[in-house]
Amino acid sequence: MKDKLKQLFSDSIIYGLFFILGRFLTFLLTPLYTNYLSIVEFADISNLFSYIAFLNIFYAIGFDSAFFRFYDKSNPDYSKKVFFNSWISIFLVSVILTLILFLNYNNFANYICDSENSKEIILYALFIPFFDVISYVPFLYLRINNKAKQFSILKIVIIFVTIILTYVFVVNYKLGAMGVVYSHLIGAILAFLLTFNLILKNLKFNFDFIILKDMLKYSLPTIPAQLSGIMLNLGDKPLVKELASNEDLAIYNANYRLGLPMMLLVLAFDYAWKPFYLNNFNEPKSKELFARILTYLTIISSIVFLSVSFFIKEIVNLPFMGGKLINPIYWSGLDIVPIILAGYFFNGVYNNLSAGINIMKQTKYLSYSIIIAALYNLTSNFIFIPIWGYRVAAWNTLISYMISAFVIYYNGQKVYPISYEWKRVLIIISSCLITYIGFNLLVNIINVELFININFLKIIFIFIFIFLLYIFKFFEKSEIDLLRRLLKR
Repeated sequence: MKDKLKQLFSDSIIYGLFFILGRFLTFLLTPLYTNYLSIVEFADISNLFSYIAFLNIFYAIGFDSAFFRFYDKSNPDYSKKVFFNSWISIFLVSVILTLILFLNYNNFANYICDSENSKEIILYALFIPFFDVISYVPFLYLRINNKAKQFSILKIVIIFVTIILTYVFVVNYKLGAMGVVYSHLIGAILAFLLTFNLILKNLKFNFDFIILKDMLKYSLPTIPAQLSGIMLNLGDKPLVKELASNEDLAIYNANYRLGLPMMLLVLAFDYAWKPFYLNNFNEPKSKELFARILTYLTIISSIVFLSVSFFIKEIVNLPFMGGKLINPIYWSGLDIVPIILAGYFFNGVYNNLSAGINIMKQTKYLSYSIIIAALYNLTSNFIFIPIWGYRVAAWNTLISYMISAFVIYYNGQKVYPISYEWKRVLIIISSCLITYIGFNLLVNIINVELFININFLKIIFIFIFIFLLYIFKFFEKSEIDLLRRLLKR
C-alpha cells in the first residue's frame, strides 16, 4: 500500500504544483478583470466562458473518459488505434459544430454579451473551444502514460502566454473583453501547436469501427453527467446574469474565484486519482487503500477550508496591479467564499466515490448522480435567485455537490462496495465546523482584537482543529508515530 500511496502522492505533487502555479497565474486575471474591465465586461466574460465550457463537452463527445478506459499501455498497436479513433472523432465533431455556430452567431451574440462589440466577441470566441478540444487527446495521452512533468510544462507555457497576452491586450491596448477573447484564442491555438508532434506520433490512420463503437458506448452515457457537472460548476453564472443583474454576476464570479485553493486541491487530486485507481484496482487491499485516501483528502481539505476562510479579508486586501487583489467594489460578496470552499470539497468527495463506478464501467450511475444534483441546482436557482440574489446560488452549489456525492455513494456501493472510514471522516468534518463556528462566535461576540492579534488567533484556531482530532481519538497509533517522527525532524 505504501508504494501505491507514494505513486499517487508523487503524481499529485507534480499535478498539484502545475495547478497551483497554473491556476495562480490564471487567478492573476481576477484583479486584472476587476480593476480594468467594467462590470458589464467582467459579467460578459464570466458568462461567455461558461458557455464555452458547455461547448467543450459536446465537442469532446465524452472521449476524454473513454480514452482512459480503453487505452492499454501493454498493447501499443491497440493503443494507437484508441488514440486515432478518439482524436479524429473529436476533430470531425468539432468542425461540424463550429461551422453550425459560425453560420448562426448573429442570432445569439446579443443574448450572451451586453458589450457594444458583442458580435465580434462571439465570432472570435467560437474558435476557442475548437482548438481547445483538438488538443485534449494528446494531453490525455501524457496523463495515462504518467508523463506528469511534460504535461505540466506544456500547460504552464500555454497559461503563461495567455496571461501575458491578456495583460497586453487589456492593460496596454485597452481592448476590454475583446482582448480577453483574443488572448484565450491564441492560447488555445498554441496548445494545439505544442501537442501536434504527439498527434503525428500516435496517429494510426485507420478507423476501427469496433473500437469506435465500444468507446462511444462507454462515452456517450457520460455526456449528460459531464454537462450536468459543468452546470454545477458554471451553469449558475448565466442564471445569475439573467435572473439578477450584471452587477450581481460580477460580484458573484469575483468571489467565487476566491475558492481557488480548494479547487486546486480537488483538481490536482482528481488528475492523479483517475489513472491511479484504474491502474491499481486489481491490487490486494485496493479497497482499503481507496477508503483511506478519502479520509486523508478530508483532513487536508479541512485545513484548506479553515485557512482560506479565516484569512480571506487579508487575502483580498493585498496590493496588486491596478489596486487591490480584488477591487473593493466586489467585497460585499466575501461571505460566500466559505460556502464555495465547502462545495469544492464535496466535489472532491464525489470524485473519490466515483472510482468504483468507473472501474465497473457502470457509467450510467455517473449520469444519475450528477443529473439529479444539476436538476436541483437549476430548479432552486430559477426559484430563489430572483428573491435572494447570487448568495442563494452559492448555497445551491454546495447542496448540489452534497447530493451528487450521496447519490454516487449509494449507487457505487451496489456495484463496487467499499468500507469507507465514515466515523473518522465525520470526526474531521465535525472538528472543522466546531473550529470555524467557534472562531466566528468569539470574534463577533467579543472584541478579541483588544486582547490578542487577530491573525495570531486565527493560527491558534487552526491548531485547535488538529487538537480536536486528537481529543476525538481520530489518529491511529501508526499515524501518531509518524507525526512524532516528522516533528523530530
